Amino acid sequence: MTDTNVFQLCQPGTFADPLTEVLRSGARALLAQAVEAEVSGLLSCHADKLTDDGRQRLVRHGHLPEREIMTGIGRVAVRCPRVRDRVGEGCERIRFSSAILPPTRAARRRRALTRNACQSYFDPGIQPVKITVPVYSHRPVCVLCYHGAA
Repeated sequence: MTDTNVFQLCQPGTFADPLTEVLRSGARALLAQAVEAEVSGLLSCHADKLTDDGRQRLVRHGHLPEREIMTGIGRVAVRCPRVRDRVGEGCERIRFSSAILPPTRAARRRRALTRNACQSYFDPGIQPVKITVPVYSHRPVCVLCYHGAA
């Protein structure tokens, strides 16, 4: 029998019990099924769209790198599938973004920058850049997020 006074410490906010690990693995599997159902729904909606040579326009294209999202039981690793549009260019491209998974850090940062640029433009006291007004519009339109002035 060995007596030791060394204890294994856990990080604050993490749990090391088997029940939590079972819950995390169940959450991971449930999220994967839900996102796969989302992708299948998108692909079935656009199944009638074909390329010029008769192939499917939208196809699965692997997965994005695994990332961790925060849930009520802690961090859970998820992988989001990729969808490739073989034909679309620019704004005509059909893109997949999951409604279930939160956006990535880069997407949140990009959205925040766009929102701040629009707010600073439409704020009556601040006008840092001149944004052109389309001929068909009677009010200025922000080219970053397509919101008009109030």
